[in-house]
Amino acid sequence: MGLLTVPLIEDYEQRPFLAAVVPIRTREQYHYWFYFHVVCSGFSVLPVGYPTVARGKSRLRVTLHAKNTEKELERLVDTIYEWVEEMIDIEEGSGPGDKVPRTARQVYAWMKREGVDGFGLV
Repeated sequence: MGLLTVPLIEDYEQRPFLAAVVPIRTREQYHYWFYFHVVCSGFSVLPVGYPTVARGKSRLRVTLHAKNTEKELERLVDTIYEWVEEMIDIEEGSGPGDKVPRTARQVYAWMKREGVDGFGLV
């Protein structure tokens, strides 16, 4: 469905080294929804958007390290999979009828309660 791409996965077997920084892209309009979901699940990732990268090439920057356990990586994959499943339900209209994912709704409610606008300013 084109919800996620992991550019480093292409031809990874022919690369002389594997990067510990993994970019994960989604559709531009879903970029921050994806970020909210992963961060609120307890992972430290960074959103990277324009002008750091070209318009339409926003991504999450996931940094792996030697102390990550297999269980942590599995939980990260499960977290990403949860988000994809929710977005498929939203796009297909088969979910609870919400057009915005659950975590994004929670973040927006928090921002409203705290008087935070889109730039983190009060």
